[in-house]
Amino acid sequence: MRYRARPGHFFGSIGLALGSVSGLLLVYLAFVKFALGEDIGSRPLFMIAVVCMIASLQFLTTGVLSELISRTYFESSQRQQYVIYHRTDACDVDTDCWAEPEMKMPESSEGETPEAATDSDKHA
Repeated sequence: MRYRARPGHFFGSIGLALGSVSGLLLVYLAFVKFALGEDIGSRPLFMIAVVCMIASLQFLTTGVLSELISRTYFESSQRQQYVIYHRTDACDVDTDCWAEPEMKMPESSEGETPEAATDSDKHA
């Protein structure tokens, strides 16, 4: 996934997960309160549900703000997002890919030295 390009997806998914957990806990506690008539104010589950709800709202807000900041950054700087690909033509670690290239001598005609052959090629 490309969380760098869309940070709202990262923070939003965490926020939605925490929100759903909090929602389920609060539905259960509402059932206990109204159907069974028990007191829920002193239960630690109530405090966990409230903290999860607040954390959910914070993660969702962070996702929206980070999405706005990243879009503003990429659009204002005219900067492209970089993608790194796996190269299949790259050398293995064990081979020496940085070796000096082989020097090929230019073909010369009979009796000419290589310098003379290159000089005659320049004037032709």
